Amino acid sequence: MHAIFFYFASFLLLSLQESAAIYVPGITPTEFSQNDPVEIDALKLFSSKTQLPFDYYTLRFCEPKEQVRYEPENIGSILRGDRMVNTPYEVKMGVNSACNILCELSYSAKKAERLQQFIKDGYFAYLSADDLPSASRFVAANSNKPHFTHGYPIGYMDDGKAFIHNHLIFQMKHHNVGNGKYRLVGFEIIPQSIANSQIVNYNKDKKTCSGVKRGTGQKQELKSDYVLFTYEVVWAESEIKWASRWDIFLSSENTQIHWLSILNSLLIIVFLSGAVAMILLRALKKDIAKYNRDEEAEDILEETGWKLVHGDVFRPPRFPRLLVVILGSGVQIFLMVFVVICEYIFMLIIFSSFVHAGNGITCV
Repeated sequence: MHAIFFYFASFLLLSLQESAAIYVPGITPTEFSQNDPVEIDALKLFSSKTQLPFDYYTLRFCEPKEQVRYEPENIGSILRGDRMVNTPYEVKMGVNSACNILCELSYSAKKAERLQQFIKDGYFAYLSADDLPSASRFVAANSNKPHFTHGYPIGYMDDGKAFIHNHLIFQMKHHNVGNGKYRLVGFEIIPQSIANSQIVNYNKDKKTCSGVKRGTGQKQELKSDYVLFTYEVVWAESEIKWASRWDIFLSSENTQIHWLSILNSLLIIVFLSGAVAMILLRALKKDIAKYNRDEEAEDILEETGWKLVHGDVFRPPRFPRLLVVILGSGVQIFLMVFVVICEYIFMLIIFSSFVHAGNGITCV
């Protein structure tokens, strides 16, 4: 028996060792040549305030000239709200562009009101390029070092007015691997609200422009007749390796542990547990003393207190099948929650699961 267990454990260890060399689809580096198209996809709209994801085209954004195409996803990604869809942004490897017209949209009062509500709720648009999530830079109030967050805010509120981020600056970084090949290692978005009048040499017929006037302070309010969406692309060479391109999301120093809150919570748990334990001990002590007195009295025929339920564990329930179903469902839900939590911890430790974040939920 011990020999069988030894061989089985050895087989599992060897299997785990071999599995480290298995090819994982979707996380191998993609190499681009100069002028190769880099597809920009949209993932979802998400807010940390509401915790409710929405499809990217739930709001009225510029759509591709061809058909809107959703990538096939597993059920876990769908439950997470991750629906990869194409966008009309056109980016080429190593090619800078000062101004690009995306589209021109007009919003009705109802759609403008809905978009304004999304802006109030702090929704971010999640874009990605080559399976690399977009990042936007911010500086915390208690730190001068920049930090990064996923996506970019679709707008902001100022003095009760809603302003939309209709101009995006794509700051792309590539790493030269030799032989004229490049790997995408950085995708940062700088969102700006630019009034339509600040677009330089805008040709409405040809859908072209030459630049954007900055520093004028004229922003694009949502209540305007139409909104002109533009973007620009800036490429820069970087020494960042492909395997380290996710590090900007993990290198946040604004992660101070609130020891006082943790200690306060632990003290509350210990205090409440001690209070409940004291109450139970006093009740049990009182019942045991009463049982001892009752045993001395021969005329006591009825059982009271804890003795009434001492044999219930041997009695079958009234609806055993219902109990089995409820117990099985509870175990499944508990295991599902445990697996999902472990998946997110694993995703934080090994960031490669970011590409297929919904696989764990699908397995559950």
